[in-house]
Amino acid sequence: MNPDKRVFELMKQYGGDNSTSRPVHFYFYFPEEESAIEMGERLKNMNFEIEVSPAALGDKWLCFATRTMVPDSDIIEGLRAVFTNMCIKLDGEYDGWETELI
Repeated sequence: MNPDKRVFELMKQYGGDNSTSRPVHFYFYFPEEESAIEMGERLKNMNFEIEVSPAALGDKWLCFATRTMVPDSDIIEGLRAVFTNMCIKLDGEYDGWETELI
């Protein structure tokens, strides 16, 4: 099953309101700090707030992106396609998203 659809199913199961704007967090991992920074710059141009830091586990770098938005399934799935392509070009990995239940 598509991981984004699974998150939306869980949100619905636990009574989440998907029509309310809130911070949505996205995770990207890279083998090099420079790649994580480059991804962060690209995401800033897409109106995301960015933090780049060493990943909690292993020797990768995390690019943590946040944007306040309505977590719409079509938008999230479209972003997955865009993010995956961006990561491929930078030798990175898109690891998904999360948000609070409201």
